[in-house]
Amino acid sequence: MADYATLREFNEKRRLTDYLAMPVVPSVEMMLAAADRRDVFRPGDRLTDYIVRWDWEPHEKPPHVPEALVAEFGRQRAFEICVLADAWAGCVEGFGEWQRRRGREGSSPFVDSWLKALPVRCPDGGWPETKELATQEHVRHSACVPVVCASDHHLWWREAEIAGGFHGPAKCVSIMALRARQKESSAALFCSFEELVDNDLLPYVPGYCKDHYFDDEERAALVVAAMWDSAVEAFKNGSAYRAVPSDDINHAARLQEIMGRCSRYRQAWRDFYTHAPYRQMSVRTEHGRLDVEVTDRGVTWEIECDVARSLTRRTQVDLRLCAEARLLDRELERLDASPGVSFAFESFSGKKQK
Repeated sequence: MADYATLREFNEKRRLTDYLAMPVVPSVEMMLAAADRRDVFRPGDRLTDYIVRWDWEPHEKPPHVPEALVAEFGRQRAFEICVLADAWAGCVEGFGEWQRRRGREGSSPFVDSWLKALPVRCPDGGWPETKELATQEHVRHSACVPVVCASDHHLWWREAEIAGGFHGPAKCVSIMALRARQKESSAALFCSFEELVDNDLLPYVPGYCKDHYFDDEERAALVVAAMWDSAVEAFKNGSAYRAVPSDDINHAARLQEIMGRCSRYRQAWRDFYTHAPYRQMSVRTEHGRLDVEVTDRGVTWEIECDVARSLTRRTQVDLRLCAEARLLDRELERLDASPGVSFAFESFSGKKQK
């Protein structure tokens, strides 16, 4: 897990400003600072004013958050911490995607456009409630954001990675906000961060609203940008020392997200999503197998692929860590070369199939 003190020391030693060594897994204190962020859309508002309330229909699966957070902060506050932590994870994934794209294609107008920063505070008086009330000052405020320069890659970032960190921009850029909006929640299964933002409460923001048929609704990106700004500031100021906890169901939800990216090996498993998430599962394909067990300590998985003549096993891993998620993703792609022929599982709801 992240060594927050070592990462801060790394930044201070090298006097880093635009790009920092930051934790892959955020701290509770960072998420609390983000939750209490003010002046996001209106003067004096709080960021979590725009996160949906804990109010699910009886037929829906209710969100799940670790009991340790509920005991300390209450159900709604704990839910907000988990939702924002998942958005942080989406930002980390988004910047990693930019790095890989930049590595393949080099600098280009398209790739560089992914580094456009977003507004992190509302203008004086707040954003207008409707399009008709928008002024040129509102338009200028939404458009007047810098493009973050590409990182200096001569630094020895391996030291930061060993401490459970990654190097990324101090400001939230467009690709990070996009992937954070799309990130599946580990608390509310099969819900993205964007679906957990109450768009009915958001005012009009020029350039981020769906004014035309081909426009995207992007106001949730401003929630992400404000979250990132406050969380990074809390991290830099030293108020970060305990990682956001994760229990067995949260681990299983992240496993479910990664397994959902490939489909051939589970095509015959028709109720794959119905009984999710799973405590244990076993999949046999024509040329391989997958065995998984999930506990509070993490995910233990083993994949054998006859075609690649490989056997990979990881024990009690936290899939919030990028390297662990990428390894499982790569091995599942190999397994996906052939269709599944048999499935066994035990879900957290108590459903079993042998």
